[in-house]
Amino acid sequence: MQGLNRHIRICMFPRDIPFNEGLGIMSDALERTGKVKITNYKYFTSFFARADLFHVHWVDELVVGARWKCIIKIFLFLSFFLFCKMLNRPIVWTVHNVGAHESNYRGLEKLLWSVFLPRVDWAIHLCPASLDAIHRLTATPPPGSVIPHAHYRSVYDPATLAVEPYGHERGPFVFASFGLIRPYKGFENLIEVFHSWKFQEAALHISGSPSFKESEHLVREMAKMSEADPRITLDFRTLTRDEVVKFVSASSVVVLPYNKLLNSGVANVALSLGRPVMGPAVGCILDYYEKLGPKWILMYENELSVDHLKMAYERFRGHHGGTLPDLSWMDADRVAADILSLYQQVINASKRPRCSKNAKPDDIA
Repeated sequence: MQGLNRHIRICMFPRDIPFNEGLGIMSDALERTGKVKITNYKYFTSFFARADLFHVHWVDELVVGARWKCIIKIFLFLSFFLFCKMLNRPIVWTVHNVGAHESNYRGLEKLLWSVFLPRVDWAIHLCPASLDAIHRLTATPPPGSVIPHAHYRSVYDPATLAVEPYGHERGPFVFASFGLIRPYKGFENLIEVFHSWKFQEAALHISGSPSFKESEHLVREMAKMSEADPRITLDFRTLTRDEVVKFVSASSVVVLPYNKLLNSGVANVALSLGRPVMGPAVGCILDYYEKLGPKWILMYENELSVDHLKMAYERFRGHHGGTLPDLSWMDADRVAADILSLYQQVINASKRPRCSKNAKPDDIA
């Protein structure tokens, strides 16, 4: 790379987080290239650390929590963000979401996006649908390109799946859903729809941690809705890696009943472990369907219904495991190589006059 004969120093917000191992997979793969050194963004100490580039994930999470905490987090984040711009450090943003899933502070969120978006040098979109979704935030989005999320097979090994999972002829057909318990994920609707379907050869397993204050009422409501149906099992806690593998192994299909969906780590984990996915025909689900087809993906339009559950049962009841979808396009080292190339491009471009908003990836090589 022009002008740099050392590691590229990346300040990342965040480098990894406990409830989503995808960031750690990507960060580890980047550092395995031997050309990148990543430090985790800290609200105060990052001002004194050297960095060549600031890579931002989940900026919308800054508006989740108590109002006074959000104000402090946003002030410190934007201060560092503008500090980077003053020092001509490029900003790369991975677009996980195009707005907070739950927020009572629309004014703060609007302020955050109004300062952040116009100053992003390049956006990484995890799926093609994200390129269109960004227009919900701004009519003049930052330039960007699609680099997929790495699969999870480096941390969730398909070889450890149970030899005879649920879904065989003597057991129930298991609809499963897991991940953080949050209002936008539509778990109540999934329970309501499943409960109204009196099919005794099916079961519903939901597991996840209510890590947000907004989830407390939701957990109580889900438990109340499920108490009269022995086919429904709820487990409100964070699963370990081994437990995730066992949980997915016990599923016939993983359901994403989300009210809003752009990207999904849950779908990624399910496919990484060789389980089909059912979800709304939006976001990354469209991309997965295009690449993997109906053997692995069932898409539905509008709101989840009993008919959709019946379709999943008919399509996947003979899916006993033992095969895996081809996710080579999501290999962590391949993804890391693409991100490294992008880092090199935007750093080189920052040393020249700022690239056009209409630039393409090759234009800044």
